Amino acid sequence: MREGGPADLPLKPNTRANIYRMGYTHIDESERRSIERAVEAKKSIQKIAKMLGRSVSSVSEEVSVNSVKGVYKADAAQKI
Repeated sequence: MREGGPADLPLKPNTRANIYRMGYTHIDESERRSIERAVEAKKSIQKIAKMLGRSVSSVSEEVSVNSVKGVYKADAAQKI
């Protein structure tokens, strides 16, 4: 790669370029616990995503897929 290319730029949190450079990572247990607390506190999906440095779609899917009767539980999500 030539000097001065994208790899030489400093990383900025929660930017598209940063996500592509770092690659995808699964939501881990500590993030799931943070999501659970934030959902219980009635935080928006957008605020939760920003807090975690995740895309809104990732957090939305996590909450949708792992909610039972409208309640998100980190323990149940982690077992899957």
